[in-house]
Amino acid sequence: MSTAPAPAPLPLSQRKYDYFFIVMFSLFASTSFMWDSIMGLGLDISPNATYGLAKILYTHYAAPIDPLVAVNPLWLQTMCFISAFVWGPFYLVLVYAFIQGKNWIRLPALMYGAALTYGMVVVFVEEFYGAVPPTHAGLFLAFNLPYKIMPVLLLIRM
Repeated sequence: MSTAPAPAPLPLSQRKYDYFFIVMFSLFASTSFMWDSIMGLGLDISPNATYGLAKILYTHYAAPIDPLVAVNPLWLQTMCFISAFVWGPFYLVLVYAFIQGKNWIRLPALMYGAALTYGMVVVFVEEFYGAVPPTHAGLFLAFNLPYKIMPVLLLIRM
């Protein structure tokens, strides 16, 4: 019994919505590597931080919008470490798979989508019902809601 060869993937030009995923996951990769690595490695996030990007993170995000970032509790460090060193590289794999139309990405994408949806529920509950809520809820949501929405859209896309 022989199996038929898998059909060739549609060219990217015929998968118009995939451009959105490519752009968003490229942005997610950059934020994972640039910002989540600071938190995941437990670097000082304060106005006195010696690492320049940590000081920028404090000045432009933690202080005016999300003070929990400056507190950086262990659970958040752990989630950010995973974001920087697991999800960050995975975003690049997603971008490659979307550009090339690779079907092998389906199962890993489903696993990612479920994991990040769960993780973002934890973050949002702690942020809004925990001891250190955002000081500017609207901007907090503007920065963080895409990390809740994109995994759900990816689950639907897969």
